[in-house]
Order: sequence, then C-alpha cells, then structure tokens
Amino acid sequence: MANPVANPVANRFELHRLLWDLRRDPAVAMAWEEAPAGVLRRYDLDAEEVDAVVRRDFPALLDLGVSPMLLYFGALEMGVSRDAYYEALGRPPLHGRGGPDARPGQPEPVDAPVGDGR
Repeated sequence: MANPVANPVANRFELHRLLWDLRRDPAVAMAWEEAPAGVLRRYDLDAEEVDAVVRRDFPALLDLGVSPMLLYFGALEMGVSRDAYYEALGRPPLHGRGGPDARPGQPEPVDAPVGDGR
C-alpha cells in the first residue's frame, strides 16, 4: 500500500525498481506475464502510478519522473514493441528512418565520400 504522505522521490524510486526488476529478474518478468497486478502489489506505488503502468501510459510515466532508459526497457519487458513504444510517445517508429526506399533490417545509408573516389 502506498504511503499516505506523497514523496515523489520515494515513489519514483519504486517505479524505477519495478522497471529494473522487470528487466533484470527473470522471476519478476515471468510473474508479470502471468499476473501483472500481483507484481504491482510488491511495490509501494500510488494509484496514479499503478494506473499509468497498467495503461502503459508512457508519457504520464515520464511526467512522473521515470528514467527514459528504464521506461524503454521496462516497456519491452511488458511486451510492448519498439514501434508501439515510440508511437505512444508521439514519435515516428524506428523502421521509418531510412527513407521511402529503405528495406526493413537494412542499415542506414552512409554518406558517400566527396570527390570521384580515386
């Protein structure tokens, strides 16, 4: 149960701990797949934080002070694809960076050297 006296630093720590544990502890990741609510009860999160995690509201979690790096990897562990994560943040998906002729899985084009190549 969350502490009735709100402490943003302490709560941010709990959110970070949840995301870290999802990424680094296989037992937590497996438990998340089976029963996310049970995993959430292990952490001292308030209702707003639980709601943001359950809804996968990544902008709200960032507004709550969650580390972008931990959030990204935590989202992947929650089963969110990279493209869905970036879309939720209002950013273009990664696969679209190579231009209209880019094929999935192909590296980004590298600028050719200036001159005639001799």
